[in-house]
Amino acid sequence: MNYKINSNWNTTTVFSTGGVNARQQYQFNGTLLGTGETLSRRVQKYSHNYNTIQIQQNLNGEFHTGAVKHRVLVGADYLADITQPTYILNYIHDTISTTGTTPILMREDVDRRLAGMKPTNYFKSHTDRYGIYVSDVVNLTDQLLVMASVRWDRVDAKGTYSHGYRQNDRQLRQVFFLP
Repeated sequence: MNYKINSNWNTTTVFSTGGVNARQQYQFNGTLLGTGETLSRRVQKYSHNYNTIQIQQNLNGEFHTGAVKHRVLVGADYLADITQPTYILNYIHDTISTTGTTPILMREDVDRRLAGMKPTNYFKSHTDRYGIYVSDVVNLTDQLLVMASVRWDRVDAKGTYSHGYRQNDRQLRQVFFLP
């Protein structure tokens, strides 16, 4: 969204969100065993919900200090990455011969075995990123322009909380200042 304050100043607001909602996903993996004549077939079922939210606000303007022209950008932004509880169920379905006929995996059989299982793990995470910035392009002459900019960022990662292991890891809180 753009808003013109006057002929020299305007603001811009940008908002976006997106995500993935992958529920009831099945994954089938095979692992060769021993000399490669048998194969272990593993079944995994998971759900995953991931969202992002981004907001940016900018103020753009132009002004003069005497004969010197300034073009200024002042802004702030925010980005959130959020993973809602994700769970995983997995088990070894069977071991088969790689040289014989391969039995078909039937969804009903898989669902029946998964129905009595508890998740091997489920987790959630949340990271927030905040930024503030200022930039000034100065016309010292018609041919000579100089730009000065600074940016401050804060990253607040609350870590990935594993409900299965009841622990939170990879927490990060950092501040960056970039001239």
